[in-house]
Amino acid sequence: MNNREIRVGIIHKSIFSRHGGGGAEIFSLELASALKELGFRVIYIAGDEYNWGYYRKISGVNVKIDGEILFRNPPLFKAYDEFIDMLRLNSMRREIDILINTNGGVKPIPFVDITYIHSPLLFNMWYSWPSIYKAYLFPRNAILKSFAKHNMLGLILTNSRFTKIEIKKVMGLDSIVLYPPIDVERYMKYSNNEKRERLVISIGRFSPKKRYEDLIEIASRVKDVKFVIIGAVSDVNYMRRITRLIKEKGLSNVIVKPNASFQEKLELLSRAKVYLHTARNERFGISIVEGMAAGCVPVVYRSRGPWLDILEERQGVYGFAYRDLDEAASMIGNVLDNDVLWREILINTRSHVLKFSRNAFKRKLMMIMKETLATRNHYD
Repeated sequence: MNNREIRVGIIHKSIFSRHGGGGAEIFSLELASALKELGFRVIYIAGDEYNWGYYRKISGVNVKIDGEILFRNPPLFKAYDEFIDMLRLNSMRREIDILINTNGGVKPIPFVDITYIHSPLLFNMWYSWPSIYKAYLFPRNAILKSFAKHNMLGLILTNSRFTKIEIKKVMGLDSIVLYPPIDVERYMKYSNNEKRERLVISIGRFSPKKRYEDLIEIASRVKDVKFVIIGAVSDVNYMRRITRLIKEKGLSNVIVKPNASFQEKLELLSRAKVYLHTARNERFGISIVEGMAAGCVPVVYRSRGPWLDILEERQGVYGFAYRDLDEAASMIGNVLDNDVLWREILINTRSHVLKFSRNAFKRKLMMIMKETLATRNHYD
């Protein structure tokens, strides 16, 4: 069987299907694109109709899938729809050769072939849920945890070494790190621009997890520097809160660009000298690598994937990691005022970012697909 005869179903039942999604949604699109380039047929399985035009606009990924299947389950059983999905997917086994769940940390579906986990949210959030909600979902979570314990989620893939450690800790499962594919070559075309401005870029959906309040505080300490926030609007109220906070502080050096196009993002990155990432609970951080490839020095919070996987715990080699806002402001000022330092880090990152490239992703993905097919054929 050649690749063109192999049908791959990508399952991503995102709550952001019509509105501002984030890295998980774009990853599923990138995965579909990579599989198509490798010659596979791709069928998309979603909980609602995907706004393909929107995602192509913000990601720059233009992929033509071979089919789309909608799984709309009754609202009454929404919390238990993994089990309904399991039954429906099992009935499709003759039509689809490999099933990949790309939202496995939130919606783990048993008996798929591959589960990609961006974050084991289901297993982490349980402790903070209200008691009445815990009682309602107790049977569901007990069954899902049993499936995970007995390794019924297929091959587990994840986005970083940090998440790999976390999955082992909270789920007891081994996993393989498959870094999200990033079109670094496309971004690197913009890295040669040496006429950089005193400009700092931050990219990420408008969500409290991104901590744009910290960016505003940093901007208030370096008022001779321009800051631009680019983000998909997944939380309108949070975006309004951020714009209101900017006005309250009287900051003219912070600009918000909601739902900016991919081309506008590239243009801004080509002019900026620093990429600032204020999120503190990031498992990886696709936009950090994009900024690095485009010629920006990353300044990130010192924790998790950005520090462990992207900067590789090497301060000042591929970028800088801060512990508090004063340190962040100082690091930004240092990079902006020191062209020699900026060039040194730019040289270091040019080869480093290639480990996160689409080509690196496709090579590893092809190996995984071959092993998965061999396993399926062995048991069929």
